Amino acid sequence: MSATTHDRDDSRRGMLDVEELVRDFENCALPLNSFKHHAHLIVISFYLTRMSPPEATERFRTYLYQFINHHGVTGYNETITLFWIGLVHQFLKSDGADRSFKDLIGELIERYGDSGLIFNYYSRELLSSEKAKADWLEPDLKPLDF
Repeated sequence: MSATTHDRDDSRRGMLDVEELVRDFENCALPLNSFKHHAHLIVISFYLTRMSPPEATERFRTYLYQFINHHGVTGYNETITLFWIGLVHQFLKSDGADRSFKDLIGELIERYGDSGLIFNYYSRELLSSEKAKADWLEPDLKPLDF
């Protein structure tokens, strides 16, 4: 098998894994503790590469609500959700040309895999407010650079 064929097979296998993750997320088949930050980034990226940002946002929000309700937890936060969607969208726009999805995801996770990054922009107090949970709020620590 040539290196190119092997790379293509790996890429196909990787996409099947991503599609399975998205399907399991949408069907609430993932255990709650399996849907961590990296999985959020992957699902958001999957949506943003297949639909417009408003459609991807609505789809992610809808399934995230369904997922957390299915697992009996609370904690949806509109500001956090839109922050990460915006960050991923900007990343894909600036770094996504002519690269495989697998390579993009690898770099995205390397660059933005620390969920604490949001605290460079937002105070914990603001993010934990009822207003931030319900609506988009601009950062209070540092302006967004995306």
